[in-house]
Amino acid sequence: LILEFQDNGVGIATNRLSGVGLQSMRERAEELGGQLVLTSGTGGTALRAVLPMSGEGGQRDHSHPDR
Repeated sequence: LILEFQDNGVGIATNRLSGVGLQSMRERAEELGGQLVLTSGTGGTALRAVLPMSGEGGQRDHSHPDR
């Protein structure tokens, strides 16, 4: 599964400290066996999450047999 979000703003300042939200999203993607990539520049900010669909490398929800 690939999720991509992009805006056309001014980007994120390079001297800005990383917030809890982005760090949490990155950690969750990695827990699921995927990755989160953030790029930022004068043309805006883009966020791309690549997540496995099969549950490989991550935790599966065993409370529902169809997941």
